Amino acid sequence: MVPRFVRLTPTLLLALSITATLAAATLQAGQGRAESQQVNSTASGSRADLIASSPAAQPGLTRLTLTPGASEARFRVRESLVGIGFPVEAVGTTKEVSGTIVIDESGGVVSDQSRVEVGLTTLTSDERLRDTFIRIATLQVNRFPNASFTPTEIRGLSLPLPVEGTVPFEIIGGLTVRDQTRQVTWTGSAQVTASNVSGNATTRISFSQFDMETPRAGPVLGVENEFALELSFAASREFIPVETAPQVETPLSEPEES
Repeated sequence: MVPRFVRLTPTLLLALSITATLAAATLQAGQGRAESQQVNSTASGSRADLIASSPAAQPGLTRLTLTPGASEARFRVRESLVGIGFPVEAVGTTKEVSGTIVIDESGGVVSDQSRVEVGLTTLTSDERLRDTFIRIATLQVNRFPNASFTPTEIRGLSLPLPVEGTVPFEIIGGLTVRDQTRQVTWTGSAQVTASNVSGNATTRISFSQFDMETPRAGPVLGVENEFALELSFAASREFIPVETAPQVETPLSEPEES
């Protein structure tokens, strides 16, 4: 048999060109969809892994530990001095501040793991006679060298706890000075990062509230009963995941013989 040859007319060449172009475009589109699905699948998996490993997505505790030497406690009290016809402000400070605050995932304080202590033996101001009177008579540091605060509630925290930004807060708890414990509320704000927290907090108390003798020594004629306590703090931040108890599989019971 003699093979027949198809005559390649311009019309036939145009049709073959269009067909080849469409076939190539279809193949390329199919490959693009496959690659896109693979990329989306990988990205979705990465996002899921990130969310699963994020502290905000896991049950756990946030522990704030005050950095030694980086925090400072202060008192501010208005007093009357000899030869001055108007009240002036006296400020006493100490850097002997330590402690830990633990917060659960609901924003509550774990009180049995939270406590802040301030060393009172190093509390100093600009007047030596005032400092001596406060240590011996007002605070009785030979018997009670530390003041402590045990938090019981925190208000104003956004949940989950942010990993950066400014966080206003109120923290309520028991303040112990000498052998007296009274409930106080500290108000402040904190700058937070994923690993650190720093900020300031203040509260107001009175000498009579804690049965303390008001300072009267040297040029100090008298002081106001109410005064401010301040805390500038710097702390490390640590997330502690809560380990879930392993679930025990219950074996299937065998069917009873009839």
